[in-house]
Amino acid sequence: MSKTIICGHCGNDVEPNNRYWHRQKAKWYPLYIHNHCGVKLHEIGEGSQIWNVHRRGKLNTKAIEDKLAKEATNKAEQLKLSL
Repeated sequence: MSKTIICGHCGNDVEPNNRYWHRQKAKWYPLYIHNHCGVKLHEIGEGSQIWNVHRRGKLNTKAIEDKLAKEATNKAEQLKLSL
C-alpha cells in the first residue's frame, strides 16, 4: 500500500508520479502538491506561497494518517475484546 498524499492546494489525493517537484538552491524537492496545481500557482503569480501550500498538504496528510491509525487500533481492540 502506497502512502496517501493530500494536495495542499485542491485537497485531493496525489499519485506519487504526479507530485510537483520544486527546485530551490540546486536541489529538487517533492512537494505535497499535484504537478498541475503547482504549475497553476506559478502561473497566477502565487509561486511565493508554494511552501505554505506544501505545509498545508503535509498537515492534511498527517491528519488522515493519524485518523487511519486510530481506526485500525480501535478495530484491533474491538476484535480483541470480542474474543
